[in-house]
Amino acid sequence: MVVNTIKEVGEVRNGVAVRKLWIVLGLLLSVGCGGMAWGQTKKLESLGIQLPELRRPSGEVNPIQRRIREWFRLWRQKRYQSAISSFKEIHKLQKDLAVNNLFLFSSALVLQADERWNQGNTKQAQQLYQWAQTFSPTYARPYFRLGWFSLYNQWTKPHIGAIFVWKGVVATVRSPVEAAAPLVALARFLGWLFGIAFLCLWISLLLRCLRSLLSDLRNMFPQGVTPFQMSLMSLLLLLLPPLMGAGILETLLFWILFSWFYQSNSERVLTTLGLLLLSGLPFVAGYVGKFVSFAQSPLQQMYTLNQSADRAQAAPHLARIAEKKHPYRFEILSSLGLYYKRIGQLGRSRTYYQRALKLRSAASVRVNLGNLDFIEREPEKAYQHYLKGASTPEGQFNLSQLLKHSASTAPNIVQQKVDASQAALRSGGARVERFEQGQTQQINRYIMDAEVPLSLYWKLFLQTPDRTRLSERIWQTLSAWIPIAFAPFTGIAFVVLLWLLLPVLGRVFQGRACSQCGSVYQRLEAGSNPRTLCSQCRQLDEKKEGLSPARRVQKELEIQRYQRLRYYAQVVLAVVMMGSVQVIRNKTWKGFFYFLALAITGFLWLFPEAFLSHSLSVGTSRYWWLTIGFTGWTVLLYYFSLREALTD
Repeated sequence: MVVNTIKEVGEVRNGVAVRKLWIVLGLLLSVGCGGMAWGQTKKLESLGIQLPELRRPSGEVNPIQRRIREWFRLWRQKRYQSAISSFKEIHKLQKDLAVNNLFLFSSALVLQADERWNQGNTKQAQQLYQWAQTFSPTYARPYFRLGWFSLYNQWTKPHIGAIFVWKGVVATVRSPVEAAAPLVALARFLGWLFGIAFLCLWISLLLRCLRSLLSDLRNMFPQGVTPFQMSLMSLLLLLLPPLMGAGILETLLFWILFSWFYQSNSERVLTTLGLLLLSGLPFVAGYVGKFVSFAQSPLQQMYTLNQSADRAQAAPHLARIAEKKHPYRFEILSSLGLYYKRIGQLGRSRTYYQRALKLRSAASVRVNLGNLDFIEREPEKAYQHYLKGASTPEGQFNLSQLLKHSASTAPNIVQQKVDASQAALRSGGARVERFEQGQTQQINRYIMDAEVPLSLYWKLFLQTPDRTRLSERIWQTLSAWIPIAFAPFTGIAFVVLLWLLLPVLGRVFQGRACSQCGSVYQRLEAGSNPRTLCSQCRQLDEKKEGLSPARRVQKELEIQRYQRLRYYAQVVLAVVMMGSVQVIRNKTWKGFFYFLALAITGFLWLFPEAFLSHSLSVGTSRYWWLTIGFTGWTVLLYYFSLREALTD
C-alpha cells in the first residue's frame, strides 16, 4: 500500500511538471510572437507609410443606368450629336467605377448600328460599332461588325478587317458566354447538314443495290419457293427493324449493312466517315446541352456579376446560393466580395472574402483583402496581405504602390519597391501597363483588383452537367434498342464490323445488276468494257452474231422494258430526292454534293435565326440575299439533276 502511494505521488508530481513545462513554453512562444509582431510593427512604422484617403464609391449601377437612359432619350429625339458626345461621359463613369463591360448597352448599340448600315448611313454605323467595342472589350460581336465594315468599305486593305475578325475570334474563344450562341448554331447546322446528306446517300445506295440484294437473298431460300414469295420475304427482311419497333438508327445501320457489300471503295470511305460522325453525335449534343445549361446556371450569374454592371440583381441570387454547399461556392464568395467592394460596401465585402478564405487560401483573396485595408488606411494589414498574395501580378503591383507612400529612403526599401514593380510587369504584362496609363482607371486609382480570370469560366463550364439531357433526348429520338451508354461507340464498332465482314460475306453477296437489261449476274472479272454488263449483253454488244436471232430479239425487248422502267424510276427519284440519280449512276460524290446543297437550303429556310443571328452576321435583314442565293443555286442544281435523269 505504501508502495502504491509513493507511485501515485510520483505520477502527480510528473503531471504537475509536464503542465509547468507547457506553460513555460507557451509563455516563451507568446513572448517571441509578440516580439516578432512588435518588430514587424516597428519596421512598418519606420517605413513611414502614410496612405492617401481614397474616394469610396457610393454605387456603381444607378449612375451608369441613368446616363444610358439619357442617351436613349437623346437618340429617340434624333439629337445624334448630343447622344454621341454623351458616350464620353458614360465611358468616363465606366472607367471610374471599374465596370468591365456594358453588354446590354453594347448590344443595343450594335442593333442601332445595323439599322443605320441598312439605311446606308455607314459613317454613323461605324461610330456606333466602335463605341460598342469600347464599352464591352470582351464582347465579340462589335469586333466582327467592324471587320465586316472594314472589308466592305476598305476592300483594298483586307488585313485591317482580318485583325478585327481575329480579335472577335479571340473574344469568342475566351468566354463561354460569347462562344455559346455561335457554337450551338454551328452544331445545329452541322447536325442538320450531315444528317440529311448521309441519310439521303445511304437510302440511294440501298435503292441502287436493291435488285442485286434481292437476288442474292433469294439464293438463300429453299427450292420450291416462287419468285414472288422470295421477293416478298426479302422485302419483309429489309423492313424487319421498323416492324419490330427499332428506331431510325437501327434501321439505317441494318440497311447500311446490306448495301455495304455492293459499294465501291470510295463509297465505303464516305460511309465510314458518316458512321464516325455518328459516333461523335453524343459528344456534340453533350456540349450543346452544357451551353444551354450554362445560360441558366449560377456560373452565368457569376460571369455577369464580375464582367458587367447590367445585372445587379445577380448579387442577391448568388448570395442565397453561397449560403448552401455548391461546387462553385468559393468562386461565388470571391465574386460577391469584389462586387460589394466596387459598390462601396466594404464591410460586407470583407465578410465574403473571409468566408472564401476559410474554404481556400487563395492569393487573389489575399490581394483583395489587402485592397480593403489599403482603402481603410491600414498599411500594416495591407502589407501582410500583399506579401501573401505576391504570387499574383496584382499583389506585386499593389505592394509597389504601398511602398511608394513610404517616407523611408533605405536602400533595401527602395529596392523592394522596384523589384515588386518589375515583377508585376513581368507577370502582368499589358494589363499592368494599361492600368498605369489610366486606361482602366477606377475610383480607387492606386490599386488593382484581383478579378476572376476568364479562363476559370471555361474550366467551370467543362464541369457543368448537361441539365437539359440533350444527348439522351436526341439518342432516344434516333435509337430504340441501343442504350445511351453505347452511343459513342456505335458508329466506330459498326465500321470495324463492316470492314471485318467484307472479305467473308463479300463471297455471298456477289450479285450485280446488268446496267443494260437489269438481270442479275455473278461478279465477273473486269474486262475491257467499263460498264457492268451480263454475259449475254456483252455478247450482244461486242459480237452481234453471238446470239441466235430469236434470243437477240428477246434480249432487245428485255433491254427496252428495263430501260423504260429504269427511266421512269429515275425521273421519280430525281423529282423526290435531288442527287439520288447521280448516286444510282455511280456518281456518288456528285450526288453527295447535291445532298449537301439541299440540306443547306432547307436549313436556311427552316432555321434562319440559328444561322444568321450571331456574331458573324450583320443582321438578318442584310442577309436575305444569302438565303435567296442558296435557293437559286439549289434550284439550278435541281434542274441539272432532272436534266441528267431525263437524259438516258
